[in-house]
Amino acid sequence: MILQNILIAAIFIGIIIFEVPTLVKNEEWRELTVFSFLLLVGLVLVIMMVNGFSFSRFYI
Repeated sequence: MILQNILIAAIFIGIIIFEVPTLVKNEEWRELTVFSFLLLVGLVLVIMMVNGFSFSRFYI
């Protein structure tokens, strides 16, 4: 399970390394803010799913 979390973190770090420098270089601060927020939400959800959290109880 720890290896899965490390792999997920590495993937997200790769996305950050690929996307963020362009946003900063072009001074796209709003886009960077939205990108960071969505990436953080995605990271939290993926780590929760990998660690066994079930989202099925939230379905109607």
